Amino acid sequence: TITAKVKEALISDPQVKARQVHVETMNGVVQLSGFVDSASNEARAVRLAEQVKGVKNVHDNMNIRSPR
Repeated sequence: TITAKVKEALISDPQVKARQVHVETMNGVVQLSGFVDSASNEARAVRLAEQVKGVKNVHDNMNIRSPR
């Protein structure tokens, strides 16, 4: 359920493109991977995940997509 709550938080946020961020959870530790458009979006995704009840730690494995 933590994974679903983190995904919901990312989807409801207008800045973070949730479809490009993958969420995996094990024992309260959330791993975020995939691509974001900026460092601020990356930091925001981590903050949103940290705020979800039951999350003990967030591992950030996201990459910033370079402009085309």
